[in-house]
Amino acid sequence: MSSAVNAAMTSAIGTAVEEKDALLFRLGRTEVVKSVVKFAFLTAVTYYGMKWLLLQFDPTQKQKRTARGKVSKSSDLKLCFK
Repeated sequence: MSSAVNAAMTSAIGTAVEEKDALLFRLGRTEVVKSVVKFAFLTAVTYYGMKWLLLQFDPTQKQKRTARGKVSKSSDLKLCFK
Protein backbone atom coordinates (compact mmCIF):
# COMPACT_ATOMS: atom_id res chain seq x y z
CA MET A 1 0.00 0.00 0.00
CA SER A 2 2.74 2.43 0.78
CA SER A 3 4.17 2.14 -2.72
CA ALA A 4 0.73 2.88 -4.21
CA VAL A 5 0.32 5.90 -1.92
CA ASN A 6 3.83 7.09 -2.76
CA ALA A 7 3.14 6.78 -6.47
CA ALA A 8 -0.14 8.69 -6.16
CA MET A 9 1.51 11.48 -4.14
CA THR A 10 4.42 11.87 -6.52
CA SER A 11 2.12 11.97 -9.54
CA ALA A 12 -0.09 14.57 -7.81
CA ILE A 13 2.93 16.67 -6.85
CA GLY A 14 4.37 16.33 -10.34
CA THR A 15 1.08 17.44 -11.89
CA ALA A 16 0.87 20.46 -9.57
CA VAL A 17 4.42 21.49 -10.43
CA GLU A 18 3.75 21.10 -14.16
CA GLU A 19 0.59 23.22 -13.90
CA LYS A 20 2.46 25.90 -11.98
CA ASP A 21 5.25 25.94 -14.59
CA ALA A 22 2.67 26.15 -17.36
CA LEU A 23 1.04 29.16 -15.67
CA LEU A 24 4.38 30.87 -15.21
CA PHE A 25 5.51 30.46 -18.80
CA ARG A 26 2.19 31.04 -20.54
CA LEU A 27 2.30 34.81 -20.90
CA GLY A 28 -0.25 36.37 -23.15
CA ARG A 29 0.11 39.50 -25.18
CA THR A 30 -1.71 41.61 -22.59
CA GLU A 31 0.57 40.47 -19.77
CA VAL A 32 3.64 41.37 -21.79
CA VAL A 33 2.23 44.80 -22.66
CA LYS A 34 1.27 45.40 -19.02
CA SER A 35 4.75 44.45 -17.88
CA VAL A 36 6.40 46.75 -20.42
CA VAL A 37 4.12 49.65 -19.45
CA LYS A 38 4.78 49.10 -15.74
CA PHE A 39 8.51 48.94 -16.35
CA ALA A 40 8.50 52.12 -18.43
CA PHE A 41 6.40 53.96 -15.84
CA LEU A 42 8.59 52.90 -12.93
CA THR A 43 11.75 53.77 -14.88
CA ALA A 44 10.45 57.27 -15.67
CA VAL A 45 9.31 57.87 -12.09
CA THR A 46 12.66 56.69 -10.75
CA TYR A 47 14.65 58.82 -13.22
CA TYR A 48 12.76 62.05 -12.61
CA GLY A 49 12.51 61.37 -8.87
CA MET A 50 16.25 60.92 -8.56
CA LYS A 51 16.88 63.95 -10.76
CA TRP A 52 14.65 66.08 -8.52
CA LEU A 53 16.21 64.64 -5.37
CA LEU A 54 19.76 65.36 -6.54
CA LEU A 55 18.78 68.94 -7.41
CA GLN A 56 17.40 69.37 -3.91
CA PHE A 57 20.67 68.21 -2.37
CA ASP A 58 22.83 70.42 -4.63
CA PRO A 59 24.14 73.28 -2.45
CA THR A 60 24.96 75.52 -5.43
CA GLN A 61 21.57 75.21 -7.14
CA LYS A 62 20.44 78.73 -6.21
CA GLN A 63 23.67 80.23 -7.54
CA LYS A 64 23.32 78.30 -10.79
CA ARG A 65 19.75 79.51 -11.24
CA THR A 66 20.66 83.16 -10.72
CA ALA A 67 23.65 82.85 -13.08
CA ARG A 68 21.43 81.32 -15.77
CA GLY A 69 18.94 84.15 -15.31
CA LYS A 70 21.66 86.79 -15.68
CA VAL A 71 23.03 85.12 -18.81
CA SER A 72 19.62 84.88 -20.44
CA LYS A 73 18.86 88.55 -19.65
CA SER A 74 22.19 89.73 -21.01
CA SER A 75 21.85 87.62 -24.17
CA ASP A 76 18.34 89.02 -24.74
CA LEU A 77 19.70 92.57 -24.48
CA LYS A 78 22.52 91.83 -26.89
CA LEU A 79 20.07 90.51 -29.46
CA CYS A 80 17.98 93.68 -29.16
CA PHE A 81 20.95 96.00 -29.81
CA LYS A 82 22.36 94.19 -32.82
